Amino acid sequence: MGTQNREQSSTTLQRKNALLLSSSSSSSSSSSSKIQTFQDAISHFKKNDRVKTYDMQVPRPLTVSWNCDGTRLAAGAEKSVSVITFDLSFRIKTIFRGFGHNEQVDQVAFHPSNPYLLASASTDKSVRLWDIRQARTHTRLNTKAQNLNVAWSPCGTYLAYGDKEDSLSILDSRNLKTIKVESLKDEVNEFAFDPSGKYLFVAMGSGQVNIFSTPDVTHRRTLQAHPAQAACVCLAVSPDGRRFAVGASDAVCSIWDANELICESNMGRLDYPLRSISFSADSQLIACASEDHFIDICWAENGARVHELRVNAETFTCAWHPSMYLLAYASAPSLDSRDREVTVNIFGFTM
Repeated sequence: MGTQNREQSSTTLQRKNALLLSSSSSSSSSSSSKIQTFQDAISHFKKNDRVKTYDMQVPRPLTVSWNCDGTRLAAGAEKSVSVITFDLSFRIKTIFRGFGHNEQVDQVAFHPSNPYLLASASTDKSVRLWDIRQARTHTRLNTKAQNLNVAWSPCGTYLAYGDKEDSLSILDSRNLKTIKVESLKDEVNEFAFDPSGKYLFVAMGSGQVNIFSTPDVTHRRTLQAHPAQAACVCLAVSPDGRRFAVGASDAVCSIWDANELICESNMGRLDYPLRSISFSADSQLIACASEDHFIDICWAENGARVHELRVNAETFTCAWHPSMYLLAYASAPSLDSRDREVTVNIFGFTM
């Protein structure tokens, strides 16, 4: 009964925060307006094309994650994590910085319903859990290998993490025990749960996507998503569960029907390997980031271009806001810039 009350309280909190954000100042309010059609999307970003840059106060923030209600943005950086809390106008209210990692943090992921709980995976052979309300303490989970990726199950009970030795592990967050370790025979890259939490989609190095049931990590299906010579690097499942998208080293993003497991379309406008892809909250838009000097925002139904977001150099990661048409991304500085630091930006504000 207590768990049910906590879940109801969390849901109520998310709804209240979503309402607060959607009624925020003119610089961001139109970013919450509903997009119905492809043309709506094009028109929206013609009017909402402003970019704001944020100082995360940590070196090399190469991965980002929004919390469940969109009030905070986390970044994984060199030996640290950073979390910005925004006010209603998306100005920085507070910054949390967490130290303890000994090497680069390769991925961060906020809990799906707890707006304060953050997971981080690092090549220092640890996965860490941060409650950003507690600045001086965090939970360290030692692992056998260098970690690259981490993802929460939709229910928040399980945490999946992958390492450089091509193992996929499942952690039970209730007792902080690793309950399953699956050693795979191929390079394990990014992975994502479907909204039901029953399946985990894993991007593999041989151009394949493996689908596992969870939490037992039982293999269910293998898809040859891209040519065998191309590594599937990044993967995202749409919030409505209808589609998933796969970004590969062949510079193509393939868009799949998650029920029929057939490829619906390919987005091939990039010249360099993809690094990150993200579905918008309404599942209608896909952002594709790579070494190209732009982020391609496409219509999920057919891969058609909605907007080309120009950037100064390569982009390491991107993530849509959980309720608004705002895209966070981390990109390198331009070659002629005096500032050599990676910047975290948010795109989608009004002019």
